Amino acid sequence: MKEDEELSKLVTLASVSGIAGLLLGIAKIIIHENHGNLLRFFRGAVSSIVVAVLASFALNDSGMSWARQAAIVGILAYVADDILSGLLVLGKLFANNPGSFLRDVLASIRGGKRP
Repeated sequence: MKEDEELSKLVTLASVSGIAGLLLGIAKIIIHENHGNLLRFFRGAVSSIVVAVLASFALNDSGMSWARQAAIVGILAYVADDILSGLLVLGKLFANNPGSFLRDVLASIRGGKRP
């Protein structure tokens, strides 16, 4: 019986955070002046949904208040597409020259020049 309650709680959590992620993804597309195309819309909506669900799972047992968890999930879902774009750019830089990329990152962490 306890496993059914936990499963029900996880499904509810995923559903609520998924809907919130979808709404935030739609809101971000509406707010931006450059709306892009349908593919950009779906990429933004799906990345917002995935990030919202994963963040809500991670924060579920954190001991934070419900309002703080919701705020963190909302912020992460809103910037999810930007984070994804940044990771893709970093991946391309790493693929071009891994050694130079790692040297530049380590130098930047140590306070040197930015890559």
